Amino acid sequence: MKKLILCNYLFIKRCLKRTSFIILLLLIPILCMVFKTNIEDTKISIKTGLYIENEDDLTNKICNNLKTNYESVTFEKCSSLDELKSRVASGDYECGYVFNSDFSEKVYENKTNNLVTVYKSPSTLTDAITDEYVFSEVFAEYGFNELTEFISSQKIFTINDTDALRNTLRPGYDYYMAGNDTFSFEYINADNETIDNSSLLSSYVLLSVRGIITLFIMFAAFIGTFNLYKDSKTGVFNAFNGKIRPLCKMSEIFSLTLLAGIFGMAGVYLSGLSDGIWLEIFRILSYSIICTLYCYILYKIIPNSFAFAAIIPVLILGSIIFCPIFMDVSEIIPIVKYIAWLFPPKYYFAI
Repeated sequence: MKKLILCNYLFIKRCLKRTSFIILLLLIPILCMVFKTNIEDTKISIKTGLYIENEDDLTNKICNNLKTNYESVTFEKCSSLDELKSRVASGDYECGYVFNSDFSEKVYENKTNNLVTVYKSPSTLTDAITDEYVFSEVFAEYGFNELTEFISSQKIFTINDTDALRNTLRPGYDYYMAGNDTFSFEYINADNETIDNSSLLSSYVLLSVRGIITLFIMFAAFIGTFNLYKDSKTGVFNAFNGKIRPLCKMSEIFSLTLLAGIFGMAGVYLSGLSDGIWLEIFRILSYSIICTLYCYILYKIIPNSFAFAAIIPVLILGSIIFCPIFMDVSEIIPIVKYIAWLFPPKYYFAI
């Protein structure tokens, strides 16, 4: 055990003498802070087009609600269908919604098929969000019409003027649809029990800070593995017997991942994403061990450092694509969640 602790101490001491590695360690909290600052100062918005084939009070009301009620999506009204199609095709709009000419007529007749035509870019990943927003506004008007029809059909009421009934019901309906009396959400900071009014979309993107940290720790493990190839070739581990030698070799990788993990934990705290000191220590320590074992297995399988260097781009790109670092692709392609287990960052998010 003393030999193992000594190995870790010597490997850490050697790494800290390298300016390039110190710069790498300092980059972790610095990039986390820069990322956090940029996200908080930047308004994230998805641009979406709207076009009405036959304008009336109902379609104009829905479009105005879409343009004013949602901060994370910018809805813009187009003057023609060709303009909407062109801007979707060029990528200026993520998608476009066309309110068909018989939209209002169908809503008043309680028909829900073919109300809105959607044009979207094949590359967009945000259409599910905008679909929900449009659906919520359309359904609100459909629900109001259903309410009016229901009250009109009741024998306990004497309704002579449907338009007057609509005008009477509208203020109360709008109040309870948009007000907090029906239901509301408050996002509470678990640490100090204060209400968090920050943008939910920005908060979601800010979680990518953890993904960046996992990449840095994995990269530190790669550096440790390169050192292991070199030291094994020069006979550094020949002084150790067969039982402790594998552990000493793994300690060369672990010493670097542990340093990166410590600075990564600092990045988590500077970004305000901590779930508690002990939980963060457990996550970082567990992930550092996982990266160590992962790279040591690769070291045993791959014959030399040149072949190991060749697979590093594959591991980095695979981690970014399949693991929930910047976005969770498994929400769109379910099979991805199984492929992700082939890459170390997935284990951090599973802890």
